[in-house]
Amino acid sequence: MKIIFKFKNLYLQLSDFFNNKKGQSSLEFILVLPLLILAILIISQSGYIIYTRNLLENAAEQAARAVAVTNSNNLASEYIRQNCSLAGQDKLSIDISPQNPSSRHVGDYVTVTVSYNVKNILSLYMLLPGMHEPLKGSCTVRMESEGD
Repeated sequence: MKIIFKFKNLYLQLSDFFNNKKGQSSLEFILVLPLLILAILIISQSGYIIYTRNLLENAAEQAARAVAVTNSNNLASEYIRQNCSLAGQDKLSIDISPQNPSSRHVGDYVTVTVSYNVKNILSLYMLLPGMHEPLKGSCTVRMESEGD
């Protein structure tokens, strides 16, 4: 009889423990918090990637226009450096094709490609498939002038 009473007493204590709702919302919050932080980081990183791609496209477009009008690689590079307000401008890669200004003539096409290696604390996009290359912006225009 004494053993049954102890088991009954233990059963009552355990049922009180598991039916106690104090702290339930705190526990749920602690379980959901890492997912919430991850979601915020993914959203902010996605916004940064979209902003950077847009910035690179705009810089490539302005540089291509500068090359088409002035036939100057230096002026195009200067436009890109001015318009890309990105941290770490040393990570920018500029490719102007054809490279030699003397080989470009009126009516020829010139392509400016700007690449940027994004590597920071929040590089979550590297986890996605196909996202292991640098961000790029490119523009192709026709030459309007052979320059001075």
